[in-house]
Amino acid sequence: MSRSRFLALVISMLPFTGQTQEELVIYTEHFPPYNFQINNKIQGINIDLIKSACKNADIDCDFELYPWQRAYKKSLKTENAGLVSTAYTEERESLFQWVGPLVSGASCFYKLKARHDIVINEKNDLLNYSIGLPWSDVYEEILKNWGFEKGTNYVTFSEKYAYANAFKSDKLDLFIASNVTLPRHLSKLNLSFEDVEPVYLLEDPDLGGNYLALNNNVDQHTVDKLQQEVEKLMSSSTPDDLQEHYIRSRLSDPNNRSNIARQCRI
Repeated sequence: MSRSRFLALVISMLPFTGQTQEELVIYTEHFPPYNFQINNKIQGINIDLIKSACKNADIDCDFELYPWQRAYKKSLKTENAGLVSTAYTEERESLFQWVGPLVSGASCFYKLKARHDIVINEKNDLLNYSIGLPWSDVYEEILKNWGFEKGTNYVTFSEKYAYANAFKSDKLDLFIASNVTLPRHLSKLNLSFEDVEPVYLLEDPDLGGNYLALNNNVDQHTVDKLQQEVEKLMSSSTPDDLQEHYIRSRLSDPNNRSNIARQCRI
């Protein structure tokens, strides 16, 4: 055996000590402005945040969009996976490793401004009215803990905005939106900011905001690097810049900028 072939054989038998770039698949759903897909491009406020965090952490992140339940199940079954934007709750805490918080907004119950028959002064008053929720929505467990009963106080729909027709025809009294997601709800309802008003702020200690939820088998070093980069981004002007891009700059009426800020601060 020649010396060169011998050296090549020895080298091939040595353990590889170089580092390869880490890879993750990040699942998400269509829920503007946090995460959505247009022209085969997955984007949004929290998608762009995570893309930047992955790039800064030298992690190769591939994004895939599915209906919520499918995305949720795939993130639990796939070892190198994550899910965004995922609302943190006590019930979900042990199922994932959590990176964040990311961008989220204060949520409120809204009614049609013309519905003067809906009067809510305290939380228990909500039980006098009905609301529509997407099936397996994060708010469902919260509302059940508040005394809501399925079929009496709330109904579930297979799609996120499927409640719209029932709400507009007064078959449902309320809907839930945040000051970030309200413009999307209004577009689905074909209503303006002047047509609705917040009636009760949805606050609960079990709601912890939006996160990137990583499969429990993702390496802790990867989790830590992403957390570090997300914290840097969240402490910069990036969240405000992204909200300006995805929400305020796309509103046709400039006065709606201040309306968004006022919504859900009651």
